[in-house]
Amino acid sequence: HEALYRTPKGAYFLYGEGGAKTKYGRPVGGGTVSGGSDITPLTPDEALGWLEEHAPAEVIEREFPDKVEEA
Repeated sequence: HEALYRTPKGAYFLYGEGGAKTKYGRPVGGGTVSGGSDITPLTPDEALGWLEEHAPAEVIEREFPDKVEEA
């Protein structure tokens, strides 16, 4: 599971969590891996790229109105 957040000051970050076999898996010792989570700061361009892959057009238009071009 991943979710994009924007702080009140406009900074973006991605919060993600997942099981042992996801990119969020963490070693816990003895060759064992457990689920985990992470917070990753994103630039506005990275946030836009993430939205383009995961969000409907309405969300992109609301968050980045200056980046959306009419067809």
